[in-house]
Amino acid sequence: MISTFIKTSFVSALILLLFSAGACSSLQRSTTSSAAQHPADWCATEYPVIFIHGLALKDELHLASYWGDIPEQLHLLGCSTYFGGQDAYNSHKTNAELIAARIELILQDNKTDKVNIIAHSKGGIEARYLISILGYHNRVASLTTICTPHQGSSIADLIYSEMETNKPVKEVLVNAASLQAISIGDRNADPYSAGKQLTTSYMKEFNKTVLDIKSVYYQSYAAKMRKTYPDSILKEIGKVLYEYEGDNDGLVSVNSAKWGNYMGIIMEDEINGLSHADVIDLFPRNPCEREKICDFYIQLVHDLKLRGF
Repeated sequence: MISTFIKTSFVSALILLLFSAGACSSLQRSTTSSAAQHPADWCATEYPVIFIHGLALKDELHLASYWGDIPEQLHLLGCSTYFGGQDAYNSHKTNAELIAARIELILQDNKTDKVNIIAHSKGGIEARYLISILGYHNRVASLTTICTPHQGSSIADLIYSEMETNKPVKEVLVNAASLQAISIGDRNADPYSAGKQLTTSYMKEFNKTVLDIKSVYYQSYAAKMRKTYPDSILKEIGKVLYEYEGDNDGLVSVNSAKWGNYMGIIMEDEINGLSHADVIDLFPRNPCEREKICDFYIQLVHDLKLRGF
């Protein structure tokens, strides 16, 4: 059953995610009015905020943004926002080095000595490596991870188990990811390694050596979809993941997303819940939900401001 699922539903889901930038650009996106509800300095943090994206997509893709309207809304409220600019498909080591170079430019631009990082999915792994192994703990005030698979994902385990025994599936997935990587400007894409670093076995070893630094404030958020979630592909993937890890957002479980100061589930009272893509405003469903997602980030950054970051 699992093998059949991986060969059909997951391959379809991956292709959907790979080309989601085009889907986003075709949707009607209207700027939310969340910022108008707060004073102009509501999100004026001590240090600039750098957004770190996850696997498969990049910060700016044609007419779409990985983070939707979130950075713009924060900017309207006094927050200096930037993007990490790393590759969509690369190892956490290579991407962390790219992010480090970007941080140096941000520090110079703002004449400051630290940044706040908000990272989604695999971006949180790269940020942790940046802080702990590359020695950027002196340049990072806080790290907020959103749906990051800190303990890995059983979905990644299933995919790589299938790929190791089924060469046609491996070829399809790696070739599709490689073509997508080239089309969006990755420097030296390595999709096979990038995805494998999200397996539970890999992250178990990662967590033994990539340790938190006391001077950095770590916090995390998770998301979960409910049984009524409308997207059939993500819902089916989520059902499989639920059998292994319980509540999840379709790709990452709530338990795996917990790291540092766990702050809870994003918009837990949302009737259908939120998926791995919803939490970054990637697939806007309706203006009301989009505004709530932006409100979440506005409050998150306001809280960082109150903490002195």
